[in-house]
Amino acid sequence: TNGLLRAAVRHLHEVFESQVSLLLPNATGRLQPWGPGDDGPSQGLGGQMFLTLDTKEYAVAQWVYEHHQIAGLGTATLPSAEALYVPLLGGRGAVGVFGIRPAQPRRLLAPEQLHLLETFASQIALGLERAALAEAAQQAQVQIETEQLRNSLLSSVSHDLRTPLAAIAGAASSLQEDYAALDASMRHDLCQTIAEEAHRLNRLVNNLLEMTRIESGAIQVHKEWQPL
Repeated sequence: TNGLLRAAVRHLHEVFESQVSLLLPNATGRLQPWGPGDDGPSQGLGGQMFLTLDTKEYAVAQWVYEHHQIAGLGTATLPSAEALYVPLLGGRGAVGVFGIRPAQPRRLLAPEQLHLLETFASQIALGLERAALAEAAQQAQVQIETEQLRNSLLSSVSHDLRTPLAAIAGAASSLQEDYAALDASMRHDLCQTIAEEAHRLNRLVNNLLEMTRIESGAIQVHKEWQPL
């Protein structure tokens, strides 16, 4: 996604000789700027490409996002804005907005320029939707593989837990039912079996609890230098 947005900013800047602002919605539907303040996306882009927005300009961009209409500089809607704002409309609605402030504002008034801007917006929106769908598909695949792994672990753990439980139950039943008929050596062996399998079962349960702590992030790794 960052590569797509870098290319979009660069081409909008070069083709229209303009400063550009890309705004994408957060989880609550409020637009957030994409640009030099982010980690990584601005690599290879000059700061002069980016348009800085104040509260008024943000409000115009938000209106464009919510109403799916072009507004701002050179239009009949909110014309006092310093930049022109274009919605990024995909097949499932708006996926963002870009604002553009050209060095020569009159260039944007030409019908062919507006048509070109809309073409840019359509291509950017299509790219963002494809990236989002690819990410969603990857997350779904990860969830499927995680569930398969969990099922395999549960099956394995169930077998490991049943083995010592069966041994403990068998030894205890023998002691309970045939205690008088068993000699001291046999009773000792059965008691030792119960103790050993109980320790084994306790170890398995502790390992499961430790795995749960690791997955939940409760265990912090403290690294230290060690001689080879």
